[in-house]
Amino acid sequence: MIRRAMRASGWLLLGAAPLFAQAPIEERIPITDPDQLAALGMPRDATDVYRWSKAAAATQAPETWGTRVGHTTFMGHELKREHFSAVVATPEGSYCSVTETYPDAQEGVAQLSLPEGAALLYLHFWAYDEDPSYGLAFNVYEFCLGAGFDPPTTTLLGSGGTVGSGGYSDGTVYLNSYKVNNRDCGYSVRVIFMAPNSQCVGDKLRLLKLQASWVRQVSLAPTIATFSDVPTGHSFFQFVEALAKSGITGGCGNGNFCPDQPLTRGQMAVFLAKGLGLAWP
Repeated sequence: MIRRAMRASGWLLLGAAPLFAQAPIEERIPITDPDQLAALGMPRDATDVYRWSKAAAATQAPETWGTRVGHTTFMGHELKREHFSAVVATPEGSYCSVTETYPDAQEGVAQLSLPEGAALLYLHFWAYDEDPSYGLAFNVYEFCLGAGFDPPTTTLLGSGGTVGSGGYSDGTVYLNSYKVNNRDCGYSVRVIFMAPNSQCVGDKLRLLKLQASWVRQVSLAPTIATFSDVPTGHSFFQFVEALAKSGITGGCGNGNFCPDQPLTRGQMAVFLAKGLGLAWP
């Protein structure tokens, strides 16, 4: 059975399994014409392939804000092989294909794009593992270079992997609300394809999808107050300082914020436009 996801000519093609169930079932129309499947780069006998209209795609929710959970998704076919690894990327995902003994397991790297200051919740993975002696391991790393000539630091944030031989499966690596620092650091997942004597044959072991989940946070409060009428002990201190340091507000004048004054519609427009980074073509 072929399960794939790709975009072509404004349509979304996706597998019907829960892995790719973002499209409502009523919006999915099967594609069964062998010629059309072949034109889309799929086997002529592929199953579980659907089309999804642009109109349906336009109804999908935008990126989350505030305290709601947001996601950074990485599809398996985007995996970059590490060094001379025999990792193969296909529209269905990535797998290792080694028919002779290698001294090391095959590896690939997924680079994660994450919002600054967000708290990392967990990495979810979807995979295919049909052999109990095979396995996929997932290690989430932070790699940092600070100011000056200090040596780089690498921190392992979490690890997980597939277990058993249940075919299509998923799992979670918990990241304990680790804070993202994009100024000095980068974030990646090292995917290790493990097989007996490093002999991967065909696509018995596949990476289908990775998804990092996170929540945005309000910055920690500084030790010195920006506004004289919102001192460090004020109940709104942390939140007012976050607005000030982000350039969303300059206060009401004379070094004050005026926390108890009413907010006009014009001031609200400035707060929302700057805070959300609103823009248009």
